[in-house]
Amino acid sequence: MCYWSQSRLFHTIIFNSKPSPGSRNVDPKTQARRLLQVVESSPHLLLHIRNLSLPDSSAALLAILSSREWPAMEALRLRYIPPVNEGCMRDIQRLVAAPSLRSLELIVTHNAWNIDYFTHILAHASQTVTSLRLKACVEPSAHATHGTPQYPLSSPSRNPSFILDHLDMSSSAVLDALDQPHFAQCLSDVREMRYGYILWGTQHSLLNRLGRQLQWLELESSDYSVANLAWDEMPLLTHLRCDLQHDTVVNVLNRLPPDNMLTTLTLTTTHELWQAESLDQRRIGLQLDHVVADQLPRLRAACVEVAVTPRYRGKTRIPRVDRERVTRELEEALPRLKGNGMLSIIFLPRQYAWWLSDVFRELPLEED
Repeated sequence: MCYWSQSRLFHTIIFNSKPSPGSRNVDPKTQARRLLQVVESSPHLLLHIRNLSLPDSSAALLAILSSREWPAMEALRLRYIPPVNEGCMRDIQRLVAAPSLRSLELIVTHNAWNIDYFTHILAHASQTVTSLRLKACVEPSAHATHGTPQYPLSSPSRNPSFILDHLDMSSSAVLDALDQPHFAQCLSDVREMRYGYILWGTQHSLLNRLGRQLQWLELESSDYSVANLAWDEMPLLTHLRCDLQHDTVVNVLNRLPPDNMLTTLTLTTTHELWQAESLDQRRIGLQLDHVVADQLPRLRAACVEVAVTPRYRGKTRIPRVDRERVTRELEEALPRLKGNGMLSIIFLPRQYAWWLSDVFRELPLEED
């Protein structure tokens, strides 16, 4: 029982800048120091720590955590990575080199993007990494006259040694960085990709190369940059995941070639959209249902994931979830999929974007 309790307690460590309701306000640096004191006195606890998450990767916090090894860490999330001139590159390199690391998330802070900085970090990432999420929050203008100077770095002495099967990327700066020869081997086996809001005027050569090997793709229908994807050159794509909106038909499904190989379609939505007194959602569903039946000849399964939005006391006017009503509305909006036995509907708790998580953590929930 003690082993099980410890494995649950130490499995995921999040260094939050804001406390949970009812807890004391302890800054992330103090949290990190206390964690190191605990594992120094009880080294076996290190084997329970599988996930480290830094919502704000300050240079001081990175220095503390990189002072020791994390042998069992499988997932590392570094958000708001500071600029290279803050001197934390080697600390980040030590963290991403954890021997068991499989999932890595790097989000660069505002106006801190540096392609050489990024390349040096990934050159030290563990060869066990198979999933990578990358985002440059703000891409500085080449003609900017203010902000953090971009300190020059020499080319890394080695190429990254990991080979990805899952890639999640946002921003054209990341796209350009990954198009370097350093990453050719890393991207040679990518089968799954989450694509988001990459502002690029024409189809990018890297997107075209990745498209030829993709089997699973996730995107947002409101993202007009999906036009950058070479839809005609995705012969292996069998699973598409996107939100259930009018734009899904216009921006996504209508771009698929008639000989597409899609067998699985996952659509995401929220419960309150289907409990509102409006015919808009049903019309959207009926239109999508018609297009799917005509344009996805190999489709075998369509799953609608309904995110149940939390109801925060006194802050939101979200209706209490009525699963029977939502199910009925979806089945009536997607009659062909329902009639062909392809439709499944599942309800999941809504996960807010990471930049909103601290805001909602402090609000009391209504009981359903």
